[in-house]
Amino acid sequence: MKTNHSLTLALLFLSTLLNAQEPVPTDVIGQQAAALEAELGKFKDTTPEAAESMFKLVELYHKDGRLFGLVRIAQQFVASHPADARHQAMMLRLIDGQESLSRNKELAATIRQFLARYPQAPECPQLEIRLADTQLQLDERVRSADACKAVWLRQGANEIGRRYGVTAVMQYSVVNSPEAVTQAATLGEEMLDKLPPGEFAKEVGWQAFNELRRIGQWAKSTVVGTKLLQKGLGGDPESQRYLHSLLAENYGNIGQHANAAQSLASTRYSRRSNFALLPYLSPLSRCCQAGRAQRHCARVRSEVSTTS
Repeated sequence: MKTNHSLTLALLFLSTLLNAQEPVPTDVIGQQAAALEAELGKFKDTTPEAAESMFKLVELYHKDGRLFGLVRIAQQFVASHPADARHQAMMLRLIDGQESLSRNKELAATIRQFLARYPQAPECPQLEIRLADTQLQLDERVRSADACKAVWLRQGANEIGRRYGVTAVMQYSVVNSPEAVTQAATLGEEMLDKLPPGEFAKEVGWQAFNELRRIGQWAKSTVVGTKLLQKGLGGDPESQRYLHSLLAENYGNIGQHANAAQSLASTRYSRRSNFALLPYLSPLSRCCQAGRAQRHCARVRSEVSTTS
């Protein structure tokens, strides 16, 4: 009996201690979210009451890093309340959530919508970079090139602008359609015009020059090649001779034979370049009509024969 009495007292004491402690919620955020979700369910998505509940949920999920809930509710808000003063902030929350979940196609679409809707927002320069990086991951070359070009257009000749500008040129080039190659060359020439003289500008300029030659745009290619020479970006003497020989070919292809002969005369006909030029000399001589062009052709033939 004594043993049973002691056991009863012990159980009563333990029960008293347990009842004295207040229950501790295991997931306060979850409870708050559940209450807001229940509140949201009472209203149509387009009502002001629903907007308020959505806003609170998005902020709650964003603060606690609950990405799936964040993206789901932010998408509801953005679609249902385009005129709400908090729409821009909710789009930014949605972009953060989509990026964290690596939902790249949705992320790219949302960023493009934000840039179109809020072009003056201070977040736009950074969002353009995020869009370009996202498009590069998706391997959609034309869209990647367009996004990288947008970064160049905003950033200009700084380090970020140069990096994304040349990436755009290469992305257009790889597409390998006449339209895309033309865009690559046009952007490359624009960069050549705006960049300070140097190795980077030289490489971009040569890229534009060769892209135009690749699609038979001889006159436009000649314009870029002439800019390279005027800016002192033709390279070392041998590279300059090679550039002059390509310019001569360009001129020949559009029937400007006097200019072609002049360009050949500028090569100084190094032994290394003579054999590459020989195929152009005979047709050039036959086609030259102006006396000056004929004299250039004759001189070229003479010098090639002598040095060969």
